[in-house]
Amino acid sequence: LADTREALRRFDLLFLTLMPLAVLAALALGFGLAGRALAPVNRLTRSAHDLARRRAWRERLPEPLRRDELWRLAQGTNELLIALESVIESERRFTADAAHELRTPLTLLQGRLEKGREQAEDPERVRAAFDTALQANSALLSLIERLLALARSESGMGLPAERVALDEVAFDAAAQLRPGFSAKGLVLELNLPESPVYVTG
Repeated sequence: LADTREALRRFDLLFLTLMPLAVLAALALGFGLAGRALAPVNRLTRSAHDLARRRAWRERLPEPLRRDELWRLAQGTNELLIALESVIESERRFTADAAHELRTPLTLLQGRLEKGREQAEDPERVRAAFDTALQANSALLSLIERLLALARSESGMGLPAERVALDEVAFDAAAQLRPGFSAKGLVLELNLPESPVYVTG
């Protein structure tokens, strides 16, 4: 059995020598494969952090070429960014519309108050000027209520649909705008149908 024992001794020596090298090689290969597999995740993470840091909500994450889990993750994140862009644009439009709509009644109110101050010696004219100013203020409060209702509607809370007389809406809007036209020497003409026009809104 001497030859067999010698072969086993040499095998044990070779095994003990090669085992640490094999473990080290396996670890190095494993780290390399893991790093290579996680590289797309790191790229997506860095891109997401970069978009967040620059607040670049109009840009999108790069989608991997392979349609795997990372591709679905990037696509889902990009769809979320598209929805976020839509919400932000809606808020911007609402802010711009609110500023535009509030300017007319505020200008009218300012003009009436200034005219009332100029006519302080004539109580009747002062009363008429302040009556108009109060009407403009009521219109302004009504407008703010409508803008808040619009904001609630766009936030997903919704508004109940009801029958609206469209010709009355046009008439009221023209009545609010007519003083501003007159102040500039312009005439606002309104042509409405004889029968009411109803819409659901």
